[in-house]
Amino acid sequence: MNTEQKDMVITCNGHEMQLPEGASVSDVVAVLKRGSYPRTVFLNGEHVPNEACSTTELSHGDTLKIVFFMGGG
Repeated sequence: MNTEQKDMVITCNGHEMQLPEGASVSDVVAVLKRGSYPRTVFLNGEHVPNEACSTTELSHGDTLKIVFFMGGG
């Protein structure tokens, strides 16, 4: 049995990230510690609805753009 965990590299907001194979968009949001903020997500230029983030798996070489909305005044 192969116990080695395979990793992949993606680009998120212009920065390379190393993640375990099979990671989802929600996993990246958790790493960024911005889980509950409203956001818009694009994977390889295509919009990913918030409700699909936990089921959208990433692949090596993917480009992710996450825009977090912040209020202020």
